[in-house]
Amino acid sequence: MTVRKKSEIPVIILLTNVKSKLILRCMLIDLLRAQIKSCGKRRAEISRETGVEEAVLYRILQGGSCKAETVEALLKYFGFEIVRKKVKVKARKDR
Repeated sequence: MTVRKKSEIPVIILLTNVKSKLILRCMLIDLLRAQIKSCGKRRAEISRETGVEEAVLYRILQGGSCKAETVEALLKYFGFEIVRKKVKVKARKDR
């Protein structure tokens, strides 16, 4: 999966297991927290424009988490795009 802000160098993160997915989710929520704080808009405005409840935005700002759908909606709102890439898994050779 690649998450990038348009016109920036992409950061590629390969998800291999549940722990990696949890780490990625935490990183994305941290990114969203920074975007919400620095965008200059109130939570109510972001909520109206994205359809994400204001209480969810408050929870994110307080260090909580949210659903994957919410993360995707907010990333899109702040100008990021998510590109899912299929990873080919090499077959193991038996010895």
